Amino acid sequence: VARPRVLLLDEPSSGLDASTSHRIVETVLLGAASEQCTAFATIHQPRWSTLRLFDMLVLLAPGGFLTYAGPVAGVKAYFMALPGVCFPKDQNPADIIIDATTFDSARTMIVDGVWRSPPQCLRAVLVPTPDMDDEERQEPWQVREFGRVLAALWQTFARERTRLAGDNEKGR
Repeated sequence: VARPRVLLLDEPSSGLDASTSHRIVETVLLGAASEQCTAFATIHQPRWSTLRLFDMLVLLAPGGFLTYAGPVAGVKAYFMALPGVCFPKDQNPADIIIDATTFDSARTMIVDGVWRSPPQCLRAVLVPTPDMDDEERQEPWQVREFGRVLAALWQTFARERTRLAGDNEKGR
């Protein structure tokens, strides 16, 4: 296979420091683009500049629920708009997005006041009630429901975006 049309990269940055990881991903993606080859990659905990090397992002929550699928350039705006996630200037936006889609991290963000205005549907799943004991604080149903709620928010957003795009086309 001299000139593949599709390149699948399974954690090409695994075990590398952030700088080396960025250079390798950048080199591979530039090579793929010059050969008109589509590249798919799984990347864990990328720095923001590495994530922005990609055109599109598919983000999954616990349970494999789709929580975002679209341009990398739009992911930050989506998380600020619908789930209401804040992006402090001194933190990696990719880390914030990953935290917001990971049950334990999202719960900590809400309880600590970092995620100030999550939708009520997420708050209901993530915020422990005072009478919960430690074993009840992370039941499997809560993790699954968290993934389902994030997926439902994304589906609602995607449907509305499609509807609005259709309305704009009709108005022209």
